[in-house]
Amino acid sequence: MDRSWISNPDRISAEYVVGVNQFLQIARETVDDIGCTLCPCKNCINRVKRHIGEIRRHLLHHDFLSTYTVWVEHGEVDHSEEPAHGSVADEMEEAFHDATRDHYFDIGSTSDMLSPEQPADSERYDNLFEQLKTPLYDGCNDTISALTFVVKLMHLKVLNKWTDRSFDMLIKLLQEVLPPGNQCPDSYYSTRKMLCDVGLGYEQIDVCKYDCSLFYGEYNTDQDCHVCGTSRYIRMKIPHKRLRYFPITPHLKRLYSSKSTATLMRWHKEGRVVEPGVLRHPADGEAWQNFDSLNEQFASDPRSIRLGLASDGFNPFGNMSTTYSMWPVVLIPYNLPPWKIAAKTNYLLSLLIPGPKSLTKDFDVFMRPLIDELKLLWNVGTDCFDAHEGKKFKLFASVIWTVSDFPAYAYLSDWSTHGKLACLVCLEDTRHMSIRGKQCYMGHRCFLEAEHPWRNRKDFDGTVEVRPPPRRFESSHILAQLDAISPRQPGKAPSNSSRKRKRLSSELNWLKKSILFELPYWSSLKLRHNLDVMHIEKNVCDNIVGTLMDIEGKTKDMLKARMDLKDLDYKHELHLDLDGKTKPFASYTFTKEECRGFCEYIKAVKLPDGFGSNIGCCVTENYKLSGMKTHDSHILLQKLLPVGIISFLTEPVRETLIEFCQFFEKLCARTLRVDELREMQRSIILILCKLEKIYPPAFFTIMVHLCVHLPEQAILGGPVQYRWMYGTERSRPDGSIAEAYVIDEALTFLSRYMRNIETRFNRAERNWDNSTLNTVTLQKQANPSTVTEDLYSLAVGPEERYVSQEACVVNGIRFRSTVHDGLRTQCSGISNLAQHDGIDHMFYGVILEVMEVVYIRGRKVLVFRCQWFKSMPNSNSIFDQYNMTSINIKSSWYEDQSYILATQARQVFYFPNLQRGDNWKIIQKVSHRHLYDIPVSTVDDIDENTVDDNDDDDEILPPLQPNTTLEPSSLVRHDIAPIHFPDQFFVELNILGPNLPRNDHLFEEEEEEEDDDDDDDDEEDGVDEGQWDDYTDSDGNENEDSVHTDDDDIS
Repeated sequence: MDRSWISNPDRISAEYVVGVNQFLQIARETVDDIGCTLCPCKNCINRVKRHIGEIRRHLLHHDFLSTYTVWVEHGEVDHSEEPAHGSVADEMEEAFHDATRDHYFDIGSTSDMLSPEQPADSERYDNLFEQLKTPLYDGCNDTISALTFVVKLMHLKVLNKWTDRSFDMLIKLLQEVLPPGNQCPDSYYSTRKMLCDVGLGYEQIDVCKYDCSLFYGEYNTDQDCHVCGTSRYIRMKIPHKRLRYFPITPHLKRLYSSKSTATLMRWHKEGRVVEPGVLRHPADGEAWQNFDSLNEQFASDPRSIRLGLASDGFNPFGNMSTTYSMWPVVLIPYNLPPWKIAAKTNYLLSLLIPGPKSLTKDFDVFMRPLIDELKLLWNVGTDCFDAHEGKKFKLFASVIWTVSDFPAYAYLSDWSTHGKLACLVCLEDTRHMSIRGKQCYMGHRCFLEAEHPWRNRKDFDGTVEVRPPPRRFESSHILAQLDAISPRQPGKAPSNSSRKRKRLSSELNWLKKSILFELPYWSSLKLRHNLDVMHIEKNVCDNIVGTLMDIEGKTKDMLKARMDLKDLDYKHELHLDLDGKTKPFASYTFTKEECRGFCEYIKAVKLPDGFGSNIGCCVTENYKLSGMKTHDSHILLQKLLPVGIISFLTEPVRETLIEFCQFFEKLCARTLRVDELREMQRSIILILCKLEKIYPPAFFTIMVHLCVHLPEQAILGGPVQYRWMYGTERSRPDGSIAEAYVIDEALTFLSRYMRNIETRFNRAERNWDNSTLNTVTLQKQANPSTVTEDLYSLAVGPEERYVSQEACVVNGIRFRSTVHDGLRTQCSGISNLAQHDGIDHMFYGVILEVMEVVYIRGRKVLVFRCQWFKSMPNSNSIFDQYNMTSINIKSSWYEDQSYILATQARQVFYFPNLQRGDNWKIIQKVSHRHLYDIPVSTVDDIDENTVDDNDDDDEILPPLQPNTTLEPSSLVRHDIAPIHFPDQFFVELNILGPNLPRNDHLFEEEEEEEDDDDDDDDEEDGVDEGQWDDYTDSDGNENEDSVHTDDDDIS
């Protein structure tokens, strides 16, 4: 049906009147019991129900809503792929139409921003629409209203990171430039105040001074804490603490009220292509599938939302304070496709928990309002409008797991991650050992088969391994343990007798039963708490690099570590020489010259544009590495370290470390295969056993032990990219101000409807080329015989001359010729799958020239002129070592076939092979963060910019197969003189003298004591029961459980 009449400004024309009558015939089918239905005029915009006759008068007097071309409110189904693009005012009308469709603002606006006398919802809506219809100034273009001007202005501020002061200065200038009587806000404050009505707002809940309870629900009006009796207020109605709670039900409704997200929320069921044994999305994991099989009614509707709950402490004052921490709780909707799950704009802030102290065991107190709402969303659900189907439905939601770093892991699970039994997976079967001043977690041979020959060898930890692997604990076993725990009173009040108490041996490391078990489905989940690969990588990298380079405070080869070997009576060649006061030089440590060479290699490495930061800046003057962020450690561990150590260290040490690094590289792939993960499970056990044969016990912190559980969790939960902390640590509310989040939320929603201004949704990637000149578009022609412009241009042929370019961007990847490669970046390396002697073969080379071939009618094609390195199999110009391919860059091949289309090239980069000389390079393949290996489905919701449709197997990593042959080798470098220490070092360790008796007290089972007193709790200073001496957060800060100031930029 032709509906062009809707945009006809002449409301008395025959075309417009006939169109109104056609609409009324359809609308009569949707009238209610009193004969009313929604009115789509520009004033009512489907918010008010009226009689048919009254609707007709409105449409003839006030115009038809121009964006309402598919009458979903009146029984039609929206089958369109994309809404028509109208004016800015129409786009804003569409946004408010979707937002107010089901009264999603009914929880009130922010209380700190607006006056105590809050306007009613209808008044707020009317104010917003009045601002939408009011021109910015008299005579202004009717597409720029006061509200659209404010929204665009705030987008410029957010995207360009203007300061509040600079924004105020711009506002003052605009006030002077615009005509008198304009509607431009007079300050940043008034701008934010206007946008507060668009946001969903939040609730403020007072908290007891000692974190005993919330003044919430039945205790909302109490003046004193019902647990400890402490007054609610400091003075004059000023509470001690205040929790900010953002109800999640309106947020979840909004995901379906917007046409831009309603379809995507069904992707996990309708858009995902299921390939047995392949994991590309959390829905492919065993945990998701097991949850669906146990809750069939919930899973039957693809709109039911699965959420991940993430939390991480941070310091809102940056470096100005090291004693204050806040804890946001963020929900991640997993219904979305992979490229949307990772988007910060889709994260939902639910709680902003105040400091200043770490929450320790009182985290559950603050979780109460969220848990109550989650129980309602599971048991009862909520009425929601689906913009995709054009009708209401009952929305249900569930939390399927948590995502956190290791300190927050303890808060969410209520299993103490300190002391002997720190592993929540192994529980009471955690293999631990007490050494000098800390705990270590060795004994990974227990995971081997019972008949494995390594179990009988004593050169791993000085013993024969007879223990079985840790048991797999079922939910019933865990619930039985939790039910046996004696109850404890929350809070840190001085009168609380539960603040310090002995934990019974039967309680293991359980602190109490987590509030999450109140969710009806929580006990049946196969994966309740995820291990954060990001922080595990960071800490493992610090352990390895710190020990290799003997970095003070990071090395695990200190004097105490050598004394541990003497206490345990094994690895005798590494023992301290107490007579000569020397420490033998270990084979797993660099000499000063090797440190210099390794650092020079790090400084010389060039990465592709946008792949990572310049890690060379972390090299210090004394040739150490310092100040690395989490993503720096990610790149260093997976890419730089395996190549950098090839020419150093002994063969067993080098081989084992390279295998350890390649384990993380395969684990972090965007596409995982179950059979490979099962093989990786066996491989990581062997790797950890080989590390035990090399390193002293101090190396094996809890973070190293947790690596053994990562493949199993990947099988359960899918790729690690959706279960690590990179996104969560960058979703913190700016300055910990709740109003800032409300405004950001409003801009996020409105920006989905703005198409003629750069927003966070249509903003191009770093290297994304918005041009369509380099893209072949497949068009569906009504008449296949019709000659298209593209086909005609190709038939005529290119011009005789071409344009030589320095660089180009193809599918979001920047390519440069070798001449124009940057000082710190390398974008000229390429690979191409082609045929050699009739067999598919991977060619490697570099770009010599970027050529722009010009056709008629503006058509252009990019062509690369390349130099191909000789990669003929079984030749002396290419070889594989440690699953890495090295190639001789001085050898050329196929010089007469040096041209390829730019779209055929796959980017690679090259590292120097320090072992074989300047002419040899090691090939590194690139996995770009904006490309996903997602099979194309039959649903038209795939983002072409994010899907890698290349069928090459180029990025499939070789299988991880650790060498199980343990050749005899020395752990001491006999070519290097032992390190001499002054007497005071030995005196401080109390080890001076030729004969030191065994310290049996170090192996006794100590009783653990709970300490909930934050005022003097050692957790705040990071000197807990052992392993926190070694824990490193994402900024490289040690021993800071409660203070996180991560601000890296993941590239």
